[in-house]
Amino acid sequence: MLRKPTGKRGLWIALALATAAGTAGCGSVAKPVSPPPPPPTEIAVGIASEPLTLNPIFAEDRSSLAVSHALFDSVESEGPGGALQPELAQQVTVGDGGRTYVIRLRPDVKWHDGQPLKAEDVVFTYRAVADPQVDSPYRSLFLVDGKPPEIRAVDDLTVEIRLPRPSASFVNALTIGILPKHVFSKPEDVKNPRFNNNPVGTGPFRFQQWKSGQSIELKRFDDYFGGKPGVDKLIFRIVPESGMRSAFADGNIDVFAPSPADVLKLRSDQKASSTVNLLRFDSGAVLTLLFHVKGSPAADAAVRRALSLAVDRAEIARSGFGAPDLATPAVSLFPPGNWAHTSGTAPAPDPERAKKILDEAGWLAGPSGVRVKNGRTLTLQLLYIGDRTTERIAELLADQAAAVGIQIQPKGVDRASFYQILGAEHKNFDLALNLYLLGPDPDAFADLVTSRGEYNFQEYDNPEVDQLFRQAREVLEQSARQAAYRRVDEWLARDVPVLPLVYPTGFLAVRTSIVHTEQAEPWKVVFFRHPERLAVNPSPMAGNR
Repeated sequence: MLRKPTGKRGLWIALALATAAGTAGCGSVAKPVSPPPPPPTEIAVGIASEPLTLNPIFAEDRSSLAVSHALFDSVESEGPGGALQPELAQQVTVGDGGRTYVIRLRPDVKWHDGQPLKAEDVVFTYRAVADPQVDSPYRSLFLVDGKPPEIRAVDDLTVEIRLPRPSASFVNALTIGILPKHVFSKPEDVKNPRFNNNPVGTGPFRFQQWKSGQSIELKRFDDYFGGKPGVDKLIFRIVPESGMRSAFADGNIDVFAPSPADVLKLRSDQKASSTVNLLRFDSGAVLTLLFHVKGSPAADAAVRRALSLAVDRAEIARSGFGAPDLATPAVSLFPPGNWAHTSGTAPAPDPERAKKILDEAGWLAGPSGVRVKNGRTLTLQLLYIGDRTTERIAELLADQAAAVGIQIQPKGVDRASFYQILGAEHKNFDLALNLYLLGPDPDAFADLVTSRGEYNFQEYDNPEVDQLFRQAREVLEQSARQAAYRRVDEWLARDVPVLPLVYPTGFLAVRTSIVHTEQAEPWKVVFFRHPERLAVNPSPMAGNR
């Protein structure tokens, strides 16, 4: 809930005049009466689930990332276009052909407990992430050929990192939030969940309280090196996705990430136009159709190619999302805004060619129109996380597949069940709709399509694709890396273990009395890249400027 300063200036002037009048006859001079300070300003952000952690080296769910972003800073952070820019660092220098990183820290950074940031904090954090006993989900970022780098503090403000060999993707490691060494008695204490009860960071807001199942309250950190934040409190309220729009209308939250259905509702609601600004930004996300290439009819490459030709991505963007500006048909695994993205127009569907491929592969049309081969019906179950938009997309895919004789049976499940099925050791699914939002460097997509990738749920194994990602890591020139990633796109178009469908547009719904939103930079996952720049306008008629 957002509070605005509502001064009682007229009342205090009247009191001052009355006091002066009452004392004038006594020959004394009335003391001026100062107005009271304005009530604290606060902004409430709606998050769909309780954070799993407030420790940045373990945070990977959206709620944990959003809250920890306001509490912690990293050496470098992702900027527009995916380029990294200094945050806690004054400068990062890469030398020795890409083997050495020298980090020079800002001298004006303080922890929330008043202690100064030191190089040892960075060394402590990076060693903890690289430690297999700590089991951070970001450990792979710090490994080169399976080995951690040498990390040392040169002086209080300088860190040197030496890699076993050059690795162009190592820059992603510098985006991990830094922990305060002095808070932990020993390195393994970073795993202690008690840190959630009193996290100490360098971010623009410091921890105040966590009401389980309700909210997390952060307080302005006046000594923030980026300048004093514009609001006194930043509150993250836990609200189910289905209730976000109602919570906003009721004044319980001031910011939320609307679903495509919410965007359409807000646009059509005349009352909402005076209370909400819809901020659009590059989401960096790609909605994909995954094919389980083992133990299912989708193991047949002909089936995968035929289905990719049957899919009308433009219709999915238009009809699935409900408006032409809510999603863009996909042409590459790498989304717009990522420098590895291949621009162009998404291929149009070609159902006749799809039918020919299936005929040649022995999948022949049966009496019902569904294709059959060796007595086996070409039926594929499609898993998706049950929400209105994804359900509509699943229905569209089923209709498009039916036109070439492939039967798709959509099955909506809750989020936990979805990832339990995809992540099981022995996988039991045919197709799945999954939204990916990965790191700024295209190497992050290796997790999706390489043989040992963490998110390779489809069990795709192509040594050529593995080699292309390795090759792209070993060269520093962006043009050479880009050429390798284009070859990855070509292999994926041929093998179709994953089919990029659309790039959803990012939106934030923000109350109109919140100002400086452009300077705060609407950002994927964390809402605003610079939440400290937000402020509350004391005049509701002044607008957002």
